[in-house]
Amino acid sequence: MKIAKLVKISMDMLKLMSEYGIKIDDWKYVNAYYDFLNMRDNRVKYRAAIDTLAKEIHISPRTLERVFKRLSKSIS
Repeated sequence: MKIAKLVKISMDMLKLMSEYGIKIDDWKYVNAYYDFLNMRDNRVKYRAAIDTLAKEIHISPRTLERVFKRLSKSIS
C-alpha cells in the first residue's frame, strides 16, 4: 500500500485530529496517559507519577506533561 492511499483512507480522521490539535505521534503516549490516571487515582503525587512514567518511556517530564495536557482536553 502506498502512503497516499493510506492518507486518503484516513483523511477524515486526520483532518479532525488536526482541527483539535491532536498530533499524530500522540498515539505513543495513550497507554502512559491511562497509567498516569490510574496512578493519580491511587493517590500517587502528580510529580512522582510524571517522573516515574517519563523514566519508563525515556522522555523528558516536561514533554510528557505537554502530551498529557493535550490528551486530557475535551472535544466538543
